[in-house]
Amino acid sequence: TQILLNAQSADGAVRVAAEQQLQAAEASSFSSFVGALCEELCAESKPLDSRRLAGLVLKNSLDAKDPARRAAHMSRWTELDPTLRGNIKSSLLATLCSVQHEARHVAAQVVTKVGVIELQSGSWPDLVEKLLRNVSSPETPLGGKQASLEVLGFLCEESFMGHLPSALLASQSNQILTAVVQGVRFNDAAGAHADEAVAGVRLAAAAALLNALDFVRENFERENERTFIMQTVCETVSSSDVQLRQIALECLVKIAENYYSMLPQYMDVLYNLVAGAMRAPEENVALQAIEFWSTIAEEEAALRDEEAAALEIGDSVASDRRSHRFVAQALQALCPVLFECLMHQEEDQDDDTWNRATAAGACLALLSEASPDTIVQRVLPFVQVKIADTNDWRAREAATIALGSILDGPPAEQLAVLVEQAVPVLLNALSTDPSTSVRDTTAWTLGRVCAFASDSSGVQKHLPALMTILVKALSNEPPVARNVAWALHNIAEVFDYESSNEFGTLSSYVEVTIRALLGASSRDDADISNLRASAYEALNTWLQSTPQDGVKLIQQLVPVLLDRLEQSVAAASAQGLSEEDKKEAAELQGLLCGSLQTCTQRLQRVGIQAMGDRMMQAYLGVMSLGSTRVSRQPAAAVGGEAKPALAGSVHEEALMAVGALADALEVDFVKYLPHVIEFVLLGLRNWEQYEVCAVAVGVVGDLARAVEKAIMTHTDDIVALLLTALQSGELDKSVKPPILSVFGDLAMALGGEFERYVPHVMPMLQQAAQSSVQIEVAPDDYDMLDWVLSLRESIFEAYTGILQGLRQDARHELLASAHVEWVVSFCDVVSQDPASCTDKLLGAAAGVLGDVVSVMPGVRTKIRSLPWVAELLERACSSPDPSVQETGAWARQALTMMP
Repeated sequence: TQILLNAQSADGAVRVAAEQQLQAAEASSFSSFVGALCEELCAESKPLDSRRLAGLVLKNSLDAKDPARRAAHMSRWTELDPTLRGNIKSSLLATLCSVQHEARHVAAQVVTKVGVIELQSGSWPDLVEKLLRNVSSPETPLGGKQASLEVLGFLCEESFMGHLPSALLASQSNQILTAVVQGVRFNDAAGAHADEAVAGVRLAAAAALLNALDFVRENFERENERTFIMQTVCETVSSSDVQLRQIALECLVKIAENYYSMLPQYMDVLYNLVAGAMRAPEENVALQAIEFWSTIAEEEAALRDEEAAALEIGDSVASDRRSHRFVAQALQALCPVLFECLMHQEEDQDDDTWNRATAAGACLALLSEASPDTIVQRVLPFVQVKIADTNDWRAREAATIALGSILDGPPAEQLAVLVEQAVPVLLNALSTDPSTSVRDTTAWTLGRVCAFASDSSGVQKHLPALMTILVKALSNEPPVARNVAWALHNIAEVFDYESSNEFGTLSSYVEVTIRALLGASSRDDADISNLRASAYEALNTWLQSTPQDGVKLIQQLVPVLLDRLEQSVAAASAQGLSEEDKKEAAELQGLLCGSLQTCTQRLQRVGIQAMGDRMMQAYLGVMSLGSTRVSRQPAAAVGGEAKPALAGSVHEEALMAVGALADALEVDFVKYLPHVIEFVLLGLRNWEQYEVCAVAVGVVGDLARAVEKAIMTHTDDIVALLLTALQSGELDKSVKPPILSVFGDLAMALGGEFERYVPHVMPMLQQAAQSSVQIEVAPDDYDMLDWVLSLRESIFEAYTGILQGLRQDARHELLASAHVEWVVSFCDVVSQDPASCTDKLLGAAAGVLGDVVSVMPGVRTKIRSLPWVAELLERACSSPDPSVQETGAWARQALTMMP
């Protein structure tokens, strides 16, 4: 008891000592540790503070965020003596009826974690049955009912999170649903219990229902059960208990998300019910009510897209995937309520503020996508009246945000008229409105105008006035200037198609805009409202979009950016900097490296070569700030001797800038290779920050293409790290396709010298190919489908690169025996997969077949005779993508050529 109390002491030394004692006890004997914690939690005579912490420590000993640690914790529990586990479970269930609310609550959390483990092992088959008995039995105290309902809700939540197979709850889903719905409707007609206790039961039941809604599709498909659930939720929305109303509205949001197609018969009731909640004085209630309509709008926008895609290919959508057009029917009544919400702004609210005003703006944006044909006529009258209200800044700001929110959706002709009317009014407000909030929102709306203009002509007509006022407005308060920079960023994007022209629309604005953005980025208050980052991002877009007559200005800009970067590195190298100062310096260095990278990409070799040494020195300075030199063991996969290596972090943007410099300088980058390679290797080792690892993989490709065979001095280390990363379960899977692709880059650089890596790399490619066709992807799991497609594309890219690289020195026969058959079979499987064979993948498969027969003519006849090959080539030649057509035609010619 005393150790647990000491672990909560205000005295740091006492607290740390107690925490160390707890850790030692856990390591010494886990069985004694959990037994003692359970005894502390379950003893009514113990202090509440020690009971609470005992429960939390016990819970944390059974679970972890990291999957590997969670599995280890689960295994550790199941290895305990069954008698001890049984005693702990009995004590925990009894504590669900403790007289202390906090003890009951933490016991419910522990029961959940134990249940997740033991339901999967079959060791606690009657857990749910016991919980249901607690809920239904009149003998159970209300606190016990509440805690038991909490456990049921937590178990549903664990299942939704993937920690507990849903099948384990499915057999009792009807009983669980009945219990929680009855719990929501619970009332103490006899008046035997305090109102607070009754409310506790209803709240726990409502929370459990919210979690259970993910698993009750069968119940929702039965009309009588669905109607009973909907009636219960709707009645609860009208409850006098604010928390209960909020959870009931959260239930409606989830129902809209999961069971949209089943809502028509309930919408008449929901219209009025939700509108009333949107006007509620309680902010959390209003937010959930607005979220209901945001969810409906999001679903209907997705259904519109599905319907349009089906129509394009002459198909029809399933009956349960058709829009009921709830938004279009509700707009006339819904918009005025949202306008009221828009007028509830806080004074000086920042970007992180989420209240009914910001939620209403976000909802309007979604409504615009769901009902684009009618949104303008419902919103424009409000905008026209309120934007001119000189007496009320809230009215002007609400009108402006309403206007900005509906720009993504309406047809081009409506949008053009809207922009024509709005831009002069907005420019005047940005220049003259006394309210910072209004000017801030006005700048954001102008940015949206530029982002969603259907073509450049809409922006071009107002460009002189836009540029004059926006450049001047960069001196406004940081929130305003940040959105002004974003508007300038969007203007540059509108005209990026002119970047290869000698002169362009932006030509006369380039110099003044770049200087103004540089000035904004170095303001003393640029760290407020993310102004500095927005200014540099806008600067980069202008550098990318500037026509050729602005290239000289870009060249003049490089020394300015380098001065800033060198000064930042020097300042960051000083002793005694706080962690916050180091973080700010790293962020600034990232922004400067990003701008220098953009300059490099525009200037290329001739324009950048003279500054290469200075740029490389600056990048090395940035990357050195986060690294230290340590010893390491040789890489086992491909051999090599032990030598010092860098440890720590490597700056992602600096590494990307190095890759751009290598790409620009090509073979002249060789002199920098020895200095930069250790940072690349450090990035390849950084699996925890997988984005850095992905950048390092990309830089390996840049270096290989730039210096070609000169990279061979370092390829043992590179290939060993890449192979290790591929086999690791710790590295995020998104990095693995680029790793496979980069083997092709290395082979193209090394030519025949890549032979030494073939025994290590080719089996990896074959294994990846097998995995990519064995993975089962759910139809709606678009992220996984995209990953599988990228994995397959990377296999083709790697194989082609290796084949072409070995061919340079006539070593391609290395692939003839073992590695032609599987890749040809892979082409077959991929091309026959209708769900995932994109045009790009089809072109890649055709390209590989063409490469194989071009490099190894001896297999041409055999491949040409395969029945699926002609169909694959025909599909490639008929692709709407010209590059795929070209590849298909070339592959067909290569295959039909006489041996």
